[in-house]
Amino acid sequence: MNKVPTMKTVKTVHKMKKHSTANLFPAPKIFSAMKAFAIVTCMAFMLLTISGCGQQTKSPSDDQPAPVETDSPVPHDTSDTSRETFEEEAVQAETGALGETETTVSEETEKAAEAAEREETTDTAETTEISSAEADTIADTGITAAGTDMPAAEDNETEDQMRLLIGETKVPVTWKDNASVEALRALCPLTIHMSMYGGFEQVGPIGQSIARDDQQTDTSYGDIVLYSGNQIVIFYGSNSWAYTRLGHVDLSQKEMKDLLSNGDVDITLK
Repeated sequence: MNKVPTMKTVKTVHKMKKHSTANLFPAPKIFSAMKAFAIVTCMAFMLLTISGCGQQTKSPSDDQPAPVETDSPVPHDTSDTSRETFEEEAVQAETGALGETETTVSEETEKAAEAAEREETTDTAETTEISSAEADTIADTGITAAGTDMPAAEDNETEDQMRLLIGETKVPVTWKDNASVEALRALCPLTIHMSMYGGFEQVGPIGQSIARDDQQTDTSYGDIVLYSGNQIVIFYGSNSWAYTRLGHVDLSQKEMKDLLSNGDVDITLK
């Protein structure tokens, strides 16, 4: 049978419940103290944790002993010094090469100047010689070669100084080097009366026969030839016959016509 609780029992149970509830929910002051204690405990734990991490991340170099000072010199980085030395040597080498090049160019320039001076001196001497020769020719003949055709002398020129005058005019002549010219020269001084013939020449007798070497010849103005061994012919036109060449008057065709086409003339060889 179940017992029916008495009033005393009920009161006891009610007190017990009230005491339990009071233990479960302490007073507000106790709760605040516990909260502050918890916060302080957490902060202390965090500080300890941070301190431990700082010791773990400490650099290995902090544990190494400080270097001991010595009297030996501290080595320096020589890369910059080596580079500067190399650049200085390169500049000196380049300067030396430029100096040698300038010296060589200067020597070559001096040699070229000396060679040019020698050539100029030679040209001046040759010009002087030519001028002297031209002056002699002008003095001997009285006629300049300016404005005249000067045909090249045929065969070898002789150094014979035989002169030819047509009337009173001295004319320049290039004589052949052959036996006929030598024989004619031996007769100098010689004056020959010339006569016009054919409208292209003047012909005159020498007075005797001399050595000849007649060949079929095409003549032109200025040509001097020997005909039949005893007559001299000077052309101001052209012809073709058997002649022995004696020489050539170095004048233009117009000048030859002016001298020979206006009537008979006398010529003088000396």
